[in-house]
Amino acid sequence: TRFRNVTGVQTCALPISFKDELATLAQSLDLQVVAAIEEPAPGWTGERGFVDRAMLERHLPADRARWHYLHCGPAPMMRAVADLGRRAGRPTFVSLEPVMGCGMGGCYSCVVPTRQREGDPPHFVRSCIEGPVFEASQVVWDGLTGGH
Repeated sequence: TRFRNVTGVQTCALPISFKDELATLAQSLDLQVVAAIEEPAPGWTGERGFVDRAMLERHLPADRARWHYLHCGPAPMMRAVADLGRRAGRPTFVSLEPVMGCGMGGCYSCVVPTRQREGDPPHFVRSCIEGPVFEASQVVWDGLTGGH
């Protein structure tokens, strides 16, 4: 199995975080790592900007309809992965990282809007209890707040 990892590394071209560790993983797991830098220094030849659907499509294999999608990161990037998985008809899971005030479900600071089926009204669930990993098709992406 070949893994793909399209990673939004950082906003500027400082030394890339975990570069050596990612190279070791890439070799041992047959993993493709793609670094994207928002504001690269002159001479940078890698990807520029945010990881979005267009960038993912440039690096994911053409046979992506047989893949499972697992993702964590900023909500816009996860939404792009969720869209690709949905269009491919594949299971897609996202790990949301909302602020969890208590981690036990009592404070409701980590609620995530979800729906069981398309057309259902949103229902808020506690990420610290029901998550943090969710089936991407159940997340109401427009309802996520800045804490995700």
